Amino acid sequence: MNKANVEYKDPTPNNFPDDYDRNKVDGRVIVRSNAIANKMYGIDTREAMVQGIEIGATIAQEAVDFSHQTGERQTEVEEKFNELNQRYDEQIAGNTDIDEVIDARYSDITNITFTTLKRRLDYSDNAIYWRVPSGFKFMIAHDSEYQPEVSVTAYKNSIGTEANGLDTSETFGGDTITEVPTYVTHDRQLTTVEMPEAFTLIGEIIVVNKNTLLIIQEENVLCFTVNSTTIISGSFDNNINAPKNLQIKGLSDTSVGLFWERG
Repeated sequence: MNKANVEYKDPTPNNFPDDYDRNKVDGRVIVRSNAIANKMYGIDTREAMVQGIEIGATIAQEAVDFSHQTGERQTEVEEKFNELNQRYDEQIAGNTDIDEVIDARYSDITNITFTTLKRRLDYSDNAIYWRVPSGFKFMIAHDSEYQPEVSVTAYKNSIGTEANGLDTSETFGGDTITEVPTYVTHDRQLTTVEMPEAFTLIGEIIVVNKNTLLIIQEENVLCFTVNSTTIISGSFDNNINAPKNLQIKGLSDTSVGLFWERG
């Protein structure tokens, strides 16, 4: 086997420029480079050199993998951005006039500027939910050919209906009684009462006397009072149509009115 002799021709010491930040060097490489510089035996030095080369290759591959992951994240971000753009287009029907969206947050009737357009729309939805008598329909059969007057009240935790037993609510005898907004229609001996969706109860129907009918669902009660007739029975109507074209109009300096078309 032929042996090659190595000739060292440069007797001067190294004078490398200070052209990198040692603090940024991978710690694994620092350990091996220190071994190369300080180990006494060649076998230890060669082992450190081998591992240093392998670690360098590993770092390079890690950089490639990170680059690929970054590209995938960028793709995800772009897809999410496109999705948001599509949502914006769908929500405002392609309208790009941001002034119109900003103006929609302000109500001329209530003089309230809502923080977001969604809050303004939620405010309107809440008005429909609690005040517009459409969303819950109940029918009362009676013995009158005329058009009896009907009033409805709502309350909860009346005696005997408390969720946890008699006298377990904060107010003995029931909470505050609420007059329920109604829209009443008559068809001979059948009266239909429509109420806001917020007052929907699907519970036990009890005819208390000839003029009074109750719907009881757990601790909640709806009380129907029908004058000048005798109540025969009550029933639910599942064919509910939501109100349309809700408008809020000023009635005076201190009050507003709700106007709508029946669904």
